Amino acid sequence: ECEFLTTLEADGNRLGGDGALPDLGGLKLLKRLSLRRCELKALPEWIARCGALETLVAAENSIVSPLPSLETCVSMLALDLGDNSLRTLPNLPKSLRHLFASGNKIDDVSTVTRCCASLETLDVERNKITSLPNDLAGLTKLVRVNVRKNLLREVDPPLMHRRASSLRSFRFSGNPLGAVPWWLPDVADDALEEVFVNERRAVLDLRDIPGYHTQVDLGNRGLLHTPALLPHLPNLTQLTLSHNSLGFLPSHLSDLVHMRGLRLNHNFLTFLPDLSKMKRLRELRVDNNRLQVLSPSVCKLAELESLYIGRNPISKLPDAITACIKLRTLWMADCQFEMLPLTLADVPELQNFYTEGNPLKFPEPSVYEEGGNNAVLGYLRSIAQNEREQREMEKARKEKAERAAARKAAKAKARWGAIALSRGIAKVDDVSDESSDEDDPRSKSGEKRSKKKKGKWKEAEEKGSAMGRLLWQRVRAVVLDDGKRREEVEHGGAMNYDMLLRARAVTRSIRVANAEEEMADIVTGLEIAKEERDRADAYLL
Repeated sequence: ECEFLTTLEADGNRLGGDGALPDLGGLKLLKRLSLRRCELKALPEWIARCGALETLVAAENSIVSPLPSLETCVSMLALDLGDNSLRTLPNLPKSLRHLFASGNKIDDVSTVTRCCASLETLDVERNKITSLPNDLAGLTKLVRVNVRKNLLREVDPPLMHRRASSLRSFRFSGNPLGAVPWWLPDVADDALEEVFVNERRAVLDLRDIPGYHTQVDLGNRGLLHTPALLPHLPNLTQLTLSHNSLGFLPSHLSDLVHMRGLRLNHNFLTFLPDLSKMKRLRELRVDNNRLQVLSPSVCKLAELESLYIGRNPISKLPDAITACIKLRTLWMADCQFEMLPLTLADVPELQNFYTEGNPLKFPEPSVYEEGGNNAVLGYLRSIAQNEREQREMEKARKEKAERAAARKAAKAKARWGAIALSRGIAKVDDVSDESSDEDDPRSKSGEKRSKKKKGKWKEAEEKGSAMGRLLWQRVRAVVLDDGKRREEVEHGGAMNYDMLLRARAVTRSIRVANAEEEMADIVTGLEIAKEERDRADAYLL
């Protein structure tokens, strides 16, 4: 009945439920379809069959990705998907000229350059786009660009300077831009936002400076963003950007390797880029900003002589600040320091030190009240010197203990054979006493006792040293021979007591060796005590 319908406005209805929105794919003449604020969660599949559709409005819904491909909508000229929950764009028709997708969660718009060669308007405000497509300048009919309030660090894709003069509207405020493009003055005045008037004038002034110029002063110009300095002014040695409203700095700032003086004070900076490539930098002013930490890259500037970080909410300095061996001036007044690091005392050339206005707990406020900044620095250096001396004394004590232990171990090693022999004395005494006093070769249990003695001899032999094993072998041979004699007597042989006497003689020799070893230990102890006394006397002298 509606086959001749060309326009359908269904805004503000509750069409998000299943079956609430009928299939309109059969409307071959439908040119405009508006479904704004209809509580849609997805784009209907049948839209892809609407070949005559020129305008589709599905803004202010809850539509999420992915969306059906719209490539078959060969007549579509305008598409409005604003204020939804899209993360990606669908495949778009080649005929599309106007795309509105603001207020989503889109992070990539490369689909636009791939599908829409005839695009004239690109509105992707309030998304999460981090970079513009490299081939954006290839859209030769593009005249209106709105990328406000995204996450763009730059708006200078390749060859975009060729399209600058043809732009009728270029909106890019509200991004964390490091720098504004060099071609910004080529854009018409009425095409730019008013907030970039100062940036446009600054770039115009820089264009008049020769490339070999070494000093640039852009202080107190009301800048929100820094003009791109590379590759136009690569030889800069002095750059002043103080007293502006800068919130971010260009990432290529560190590539200005000839820089000797950089003034960034009185801005709204919350962090610094990597400055480690500025090996020749001597002066750095970042005071009166919003820095909460000092970039570790600052500590890699070995030629730095003056550092101004005061009036920032900084509460801690990097320990690597000692690497700035030429630092002479450190202004850190009116920060949030409660504890000053002792590493400041290790900066050899530090002379001009300013720390007033900090809620110091260490050193105590009385140190500053009595002697000012010089007293604070002197206090830190005295504490650091005491700690160094304590560490050196502790190291000396440790080395002394190690040398004493090494000498003692060497002496013990030299007498190891005798010490090992002394460990086996008790076993030998037990064996000899039993063999001389308690063993009866004529008893019936003699054979069992003989086996028990053999086990003890073997255990003692395994525990002893080389010298001890030799003596134990002698004792074992004598006693075993004596055991054989006893067995012969039990079977009618004659009793021979020579072996028993030999065993007792060996036992006596072992006891004598034990006594000598004890005497050697006493002498060693006396020698060590004498050495300790001599060292103590030398230390006192």
